[in-house]
Amino acid sequence: MLILACYPKVTDEFKSFDEFIWSFVDGKPIKNSWLEIDQVPTTTSESDKMSKELKCRGFKFVGSTICYAFVLAVGMVMIMLQIASDMRLSVTTHNHTLNWTKKLACF
Repeated sequence: MLILACYPKVTDEFKSFDEFIWSFVDGKPIKNSWLEIDQVPTTTSESDKMSKELKCRGFKFVGSTICYAFVLAVGMVMIMLQIASDMRLSVTTHNHTLNWTKKLACF
């Protein structure tokens, strides 16, 4: 089925396609935060639901990973990767050791 045939099914049921899409994140962006890149998912329960609903309405090529990429691209979900690092510097001069430690956090 062509997207032109699928789109009216959504807009008949919802006020707009925009309202339908944003309903999967309760109308506001989701902010996620992880410590390591390996923790960032490729799908979520929201993208799973979006995929299922779009497929039920006849849309094609709307798997969960595609839906998750879409919500990331349009700002419905934001990924924050926390990079924490310890920087240590020890300097020894005239038999005295100076220790300096700084924590970096990038968000």
